[in-house]
Amino acid sequence: MQFGEVSENGQAEIHGVPAERVAVVKTAVLKTRRGKTHPEITSLRATWTAEAAGVGWTPAWLQHAAAVRTPAAADRAGRGPDVLPTDPAGPADSLAHTLETVLPTGPGQDPAGGPGSEDDRLLLAALQAAGQRRAVFSRADLAGQVAARLPTSGLTAAEVLARVETLTDAALRLSEAVPVGRPVRGVTPRASDPRYATAQVLTAEARILSLAERGRRVGYGQTDPLALLAAVRTARLDLGHYRAVRHLAGGGAFLTVLTAPAGAGKTSTLGAAAAAWQQDRYRVIGLAPSARAAAELGVATGTRTDTLAKWLHAQAHPRPLNAQERAWAHLDDRTVLIVDEASMASTLDLDRLTAAAARAAAKVVLVGDPGQIGVINGPGGMLAALADAGHGVQLEHIHRFTEAWERTASLQLRAGNTGILTSYEAEGRLHPCPDGDHALDAVFAHWTQAREQGQDALMLARTRLDVDALNTRARDAAIVAGEVTGPVTVAGDRP
Repeated sequence: MQFGEVSENGQAEIHGVPAERVAVVKTAVLKTRRGKTHPEITSLRATWTAEAAGVGWTPAWLQHAAAVRTPAAADRAGRGPDVLPTDPAGPADSLAHTLETVLPTGPGQDPAGGPGSEDDRLLLAALQAAGQRRAVFSRADLAGQVAARLPTSGLTAAEVLARVETLTDAALRLSEAVPVGRPVRGVTPRASDPRYATAQVLTAEARILSLAERGRRVGYGQTDPLALLAAVRTARLDLGHYRAVRHLAGGGAFLTVLTAPAGAGKTSTLGAAAAAWQQDRYRVIGLAPSARAAAELGVATGTRTDTLAKWLHAQAHPRPLNAQERAWAHLDDRTVLIVDEASMASTLDLDRLTAAAARAAAKVVLVGDPGQIGVINGPGGMLAALADAGHGVQLEHIHRFTEAWERTASLQLRAGNTGILTSYEAEGRLHPCPDGDHALDAVFAHWTQAREQGQDALMLARTRLDVDALNTRARDAAIVAGEVTGPVTVAGDRP
């Protein structure tokens, strides 16, 4: 029986309970419940203001953020740019209008007017440098940036230390420094220091997420079904690959993320998607943080690829480019941008890329594995954030490994399950050594044995010192074996 129905005997019931009984219970509750106390609104405002300030939202910053206007959702017709109803010009005002509406878009200075003194400029530069190295940083990270910029002439060590401490505290009071919480207590005080982010990086993250959210299933890079079918017919795809290609090339979202562990068939999936776009006369531009990854992406997609840094530079400085280079950097609504190894791409770089794509109504595809290495010396984490927000498709089935145990083990290792290392040791994949010197001997011995058996082998080491030591041994062995002959050529100070 539903709420408010009448039973067969004509008695009103609420969820199957007679109404008069419900009334008795409610009366008893009201009679015995302790009365509410209502504080004065002025005290509430003071409490709320203090709580907001405690997490970095000062009244000036709140007023600055609240002044941002959020536009109405745009109606999109066909495959052209996202046109706002109030725009008389039409396509000129596209999804990029979002860039004007997501929090402050400036360099992150204080709302009150920005720094003026030399110390103020130093503090802002140190803050932004800390944020450009890590998305989330500690007070110690910021102190290092302050110290790197502080003139020390004429000061004792104690005076320099005191100055760094004072300026670091002052930098954390700027609105550009946003507290983002305190991690779980660790073993050392430094591990449990409060963490901060810069408004510059948070704004970039918000812009990317907002563009992705506004551009869901709108028609960006959406291929004709016949072109999609023709592309997948020529590729050897399993069901997971086919669904991923259909999502990438047929979904129509402004920004799509493809995540995949190593060996899941990411290359073949991208190749089929690129073929579908090209079949439907879209232009595919492939980018990656490193030149090697860009070259591999070019082989997979059959298109011109290059580094993300070079493409962003071409976007920012188009005049010196020749006609061919300008055409390569040009974006329009028939362009698809693919960024491989996107987990290694800086948030600030992805912000610039998505902003340029939004202005042109081009489609963006970010590809990578959040479980692999992240950004080096830069703020990152956007690939995982976008995937968690529902903007992605994931390949899960592993194809690369011939050993069945290793397919499962690789996923466990990717997930951070250290217990799986016992499986690698049982299969002879791990060789424990008592110290670093014995490890160098063992690595070189295994490398030598593999080469004697006609196998290709690669030695890897954690430090440059160990790399130099292994290279020296390999070179000496090659000279003794007669593989390296002739005089030594010196380049700079290195033979």
